[in-house]
Amino acid sequence: MDQEIEAKIKSAMTDADRSRKWTARKAGMSESTFQRKLNGGGGWMVSELYRIAVALGIPPCELLPEPFIEAMQEAA
Repeated sequence: MDQEIEAKIKSAMTDADRSRKWTARKAGMSESTFQRKLNGGGGWMVSELYRIAVALGIPPCELLPEPFIEAMQEAA
């Protein structure tokens, strides 16, 4: 699942024409933590995904993995 999230974040950064440094700063994360997680070095917290989405100007659900979205839809 982390690889899917990382790919979504990288795609959103490319679409927004934003760097890793800019995105990390705007999301309130240290650049080193952001880089490590983006390179597969740790799990993402939903709060981090929310802050990244807000920084990039996209709906937070766009960064969630598909199984999470499917589970939310089934629960509704």
